[in-house]
Amino acid sequence: SFDQENRHLIGSAGGIRVIVEAMRRHRGLAGLQEQGCRLLLNLAFNAANKAKIGALGGIGVIVEAMREHKQVASLQERGCGALLMLALSDENKAKISDDGGVTAVVDAMNEHPEHAGVQERGCAALFMLAFNAESRVEISDDRAVGAVVDAMRAKERVEGAEGDQFLSLR
Repeated sequence: SFDQENRHLIGSAGGIRVIVEAMRRHRGLAGLQEQGCRLLLNLAFNAANKAKIGALGGIGVIVEAMREHKQVASLQERGCGALLMLALSDENKAKISDDGGVTAVVDAMNEHPEHAGVQERGCAALFMLAFNAESRVEISDDRAVGAVVDAMRAKERVEGAEGDQFLSLR
């Protein structure tokens, strides 16, 4: 289990660079990509690590993993979660938009409409990204709005989905 001290130590010791490089070198390995997204998500709970992940190209490798492995719901869930955590940093919001993160989140939501984790984290990521003007323009696109509306409509069908999470996007 990660705690703040471990997150700091991993980030300070160059762990983020190792994860990003491994994800770049092994793009075709869905399992490695999923674990990379999971690790970056966990490390992003530390503010300094959020900045490092953005500076070292971590956002781009997350988006690329999501594009490359669209059919893997668990990877999409972790990718959306990582982008959500990274979007808590204003500097990263623009990078996420520039690297195609909004599209990756919308694609994940459309590809996995019955997966509660993808829908919840996708909606939350879009909500956070909407605080950035550039991202807000992308989110107002019909595909993005449609994905959020579909998630809200499906909230009762999707096991574990929290209605309040979806309704917060209205």
